[in-house]
Amino acid sequence: MSSRTSTEQFQHDLEQIEARLKSIGKSITDACDAVGCSRATPSRWKKHAPNTLRIMDQLQAYVAEQEALARAAEAESEDAGGVDTGAEADE
Repeated sequence: MSSRTSTEQFQHDLEQIEARLKSIGKSITDACDAVGCSRATPSRWKKHAPNTLRIMDQLQAYVAEQEALARAAEAESEDAGGVDTGAEADE
């Protein structure tokens, strides 16, 4: 699994698109015209990734935190259940 956030991956992908276009003599303007989006859109995305990506990053961080807490609680309950008190040896 990638250690990049959605926002970081998005920014990387946007940079890659621009580099690939440049390598074939095209511009982001050419690509925007071809797909029907405003030229300002990628420029805006370079400054600030879409809010949806920030929300996705926050959701992923929350889930990871909750999974870690659940694993810790599970490990704690397993440790508590497996403690030898020595009571069986006295029987």
